[in-house]
Amino acid sequence: MDRVLDGVLGLIGVVSSAVITAFKDEIALFLKGKSSINKDLEARWTCTWAKHPMAGDKELDKAVIDVVRIERVSGDKITGTGENPESGSYRLKGRILRSSVLTFAWTGDGEKQFLGGVAVLELDIKRTKMSGRWCQVTEDRRFVGGEVEWKKQPSSGLD
Repeated sequence: MDRVLDGVLGLIGVVSSAVITAFKDEIALFLKGKSSINKDLEARWTCTWAKHPMAGDKELDKAVIDVVRIERVSGDKITGTGENPESGSYRLKGRILRSSVLTFAWTGDGEKQFLGGVAVLELDIKRTKMSGRWCQVTEDRRFVGGEVEWKKQPSSGLD
């Protein structure tokens, strides 16, 4: 019976260690009282990406509107997904600085997984709008970019 108890205690130790290792950043934030900082950013955001011609481009300016869902904020780390009517879905990872500046990098899903880009946004004082600049590489290996504005959608309670 002692061997069974030793085995169970050993298993509990291994599982506990794995959980602590997997969630060490979140546990540290919780213990420091910072686990809920920036949680208000977890929402759906309507994003307007205004494209501006780069040097040598012959295309006219145009804007694309899509929706980004910030799914998780842990301290200064942010992850989310976006849905674009032209390019499909994409995944975002980024950080928020103390200065309320957010930096994001994204990659496409599926056939567009090789596409990627970056954005630098400034969060307004009400924390309901972000604006800044973006740049990415197209399928034909050209750089495109412009200005972007994100507006927080009202919570529907169904998120």
